[in-house]
Formats: sequence, structure tokens, C-alpha cells
Amino acid sequence: MLETVGPNTLFLLFAGVFFVGASVGSFINVVVYRLPLMAMEAEAEDSRFNLAWPPSHCPHCSAPIRPWHNIPVLSYCWLQGRSACCRHRISPLYVFGEISAGLLAVTVMLILNPINSSDVLAAAWSGILVWWLLAIACLAWRHPGSTGTLSQTLLWLGLLANLQELFAPLHQAVFAVCCCYGLGWLAILLTSRDQQHGSIQAQCGVHLAAAGFGWFGFSLITASTGIIAAICVTAFAMFRLTDRGTNLLAYLGPDESAVSAWPTWLQGSLMTIVAYQWFVWAQGV
Repeated sequence: MLETVGPNTLFLLFAGVFFVGASVGSFINVVVYRLPLMAMEAEAEDSRFNLAWPPSHCPHCSAPIRPWHNIPVLSYCWLQGRSACCRHRISPLYVFGEISAGLLAVTVMLILNPINSSDVLAAAWSGILVWWLLAIACLAWRHPGSTGTLSQTLLWLGLLANLQELFAPLHQAVFAVCCCYGLGWLAILLTSRDQQHGSIQAQCGVHLAAAGFGWFGFSLITASTGIIAAICVTAFAMFRLTDRGTNLLAYLGPDESAVSAWPTWLQGSLMTIVAYQWFVWAQGV
């Protein structure tokens, strides 16, 4: 399809796809910021804090953000990286998330090159997958123990996508998810030493792995054997060096301890495997 349109139409098409992706990236920023706060305030009986309430506001002076100050990427450039109300500097991570989501949308369009309605459906589900992985990645970097909800939602989205066997046969995906949860919970029970910290982090990893199986079934293993082996070898080497006093894991997470960095590394590895499996699937479409 992309080869049959003119350059001006092609530019407008990609600009539109990028803007849609950047808008999703803006919402991802909201999710990453609010989801941990929602978890902390869940015990408050009168708490109304959620993804929709209160409306977008400046985190420094609490002034409401005007719609024209909330346009993805453009508003950040227009305001020169500062809030319009109090001129406080806005973290570049926000615009980075918007640009990343926009570029992912364009990448999906370029790889799949949808022609008919079935291709458009595959591209739409692929966009949902990569955007959800981006949201989990951003959340895992800041709060590794808060990704369980997003990972479980990604699992159900994968099963819905496979109702038409888009990425894998549904029965295979369901069976693979059951096997993943069974082995994952067994591993947690046998190996977890810190019930208050380690088990929660490990559960997030199990949910994310199950989400990958929900999308791609057992092909997640067969097509990703090489990258899985590389990750396992890297993990073994890092733990051996950590045992010898070289805390390499500390450089892979936002905190300075290997314990807190481990969940980020694990979830990053799982997301790499899922993303690679999607790329393998896309090459065969």
C-alpha cells in the first residue's frame, strides 16, 4: 500500500500515525505517574484518585493544564520544556515517552505495511502490544513492583487478539499461560526468601511472561531460543560477579541495590523476548 501513494500523502499518513502514537504516549505518561499513586491510596475509603480524576494539573503548583498546553510533543517544544503556569522545568522523560510511542506506531506501519482489513486489524493489535510493552517498561524503570496490573491486562488483550488466531491458536495460548503460571508460582514458592519484597517482584515477572505466552503461545520459546539463551548466560555471569563483590546489577535499575535492580532487569529481558517474537511473527505475515 505504501508504494502506491504519493510522497505528500505518505508524509501525511506517517504524520497522522505518529501523532496518534504520541497521543497514546501522553496517556502512558499519565498511567506511569498515577498507577503507583492509585495503589498507595487504594486503602483510603474516600479516595477518588484514578486515571481520569483529578483532571490534568501541574504537579508543582496544581494549576489545571489547558488543552492547548497538553498537545503531545508540540506543547513541550512550544513551552520550551517548562510548565505554562509556574515555569517549572518539565522532565524530558515525558516527551521521550510521547516520541517513543509515536515512533513505535510508525515502525509497526512500516513493517506490516497493511493493505486489506485483516492487515489493518493485525497492525492495530500490534500497536496495542508495543504500546503496552512501552508502558510496562516505563513503569518497571520507576516502580518495578507496580507492573502486575498492566501485565495481566496485556495477557487478556493477547487472548482476545487470538480469538481469531491472529498471533497463535487460542487453545495453545491458553495452555501455555496455564503452564507459565503453574511453573512460575512453583518457582516462587521454592526460591523466594523475601516474602515482602522478592515475591511481589517475581509475581510481576510471572504475569509478564504469561502475557507473552497469551499473545504468542509456545512459539515464544521456539522462535526466541537464541535470545533466551543469551539472557540466561548474561544473568548467570552477572550473579557470579555480584557474589564476588561486583554489584553490576546496581547499574541496571533506578536504585543502588542489586535486589531492587533485579526486577527491572528481569522484566526488561522478558519484554525484549516478547518484542523479538513479535518481529519474528511480523516477518512471516
